Amino acid sequence: MPALDIYLPLFSVTVTSDLATIYGETYTPLTGHATVDVDVSTSLMQSLFQFQTDSTDINDISLNDIKYKVVYSSATPPLPLGIDIDTSSNVASGAIAGSAGLNQNLTYDYLRHLADELFGTHLGVDLFNNEEAVRSALNLSFKTALDTMLTDDNGDERHSGEDTYMRASLLQIIKNAPERLNNIPSLEVGQDATTNETWYKTPFLAGDKIYFNLTVNPASTQSSSTTNATVSQRIYLIRGTLV
Repeated sequence: MPALDIYLPLFSVTVTSDLATIYGETYTPLTGHATVDVDVSTSLMQSLFQFQTDSTDINDISLNDIKYKVVYSSATPPLPLGIDIDTSSNVASGAIAGSAGLNQNLTYDYLRHLADELFGTHLGVDLFNNEEAVRSALNLSFKTALDTMLTDDNGDERHSGEDTYMRASLLQIIKNAPERLNNIPSLEVGQDATTNETWYKTPFLAGDKIYFNLTVNPASTQSSSTTNATVSQRIYLIRGTLV
């Protein structure tokens, strides 16, 4: 005899599920001696930090639940995030000298910092005979350090249990703007040809700000080579506004 489909509407039940929570984190704000404003491309940041998630394992968050990676292409000369601190930055607060008309790019501010500590006044900048060389070297050192970090991380997959800057970005978005993840398929950037895993861009939006520090240590012989005055490190808080 044929099998039957037997429907039991009176046997049906309705239940309410527990609350499914999402995992976000709050990070302590960074600080510095001075805050420096730079512009960063929104689309660049979205494609730079990528994440991967699937429904293969449906356990609570484990070390392998969410994957993160950097997708970065270096250039010669390097220009990571499109930031040039000698020509396209602005010391918005904490500048050594805030007079109107002064160039407030970070490298100029640092030369004034050196002069202030060596000569007791930022007006001593002109006593240096290699200002352009110091500015240029500082700019290149910053770009090279950032470029090296991104290049070293490029393509490497990290996991939920690893505290990385890619992870920190996504978890702060989940914590503060979870609605940006209400349509994850719209964030898709493609599949990995080897693993067939689908990867997604991090949902940064124009107007977001990313913060990180640039700590500048003086040359090891700076004091003894000039006035013997003690020169301290200067910490800049880089504030990148996504445009």
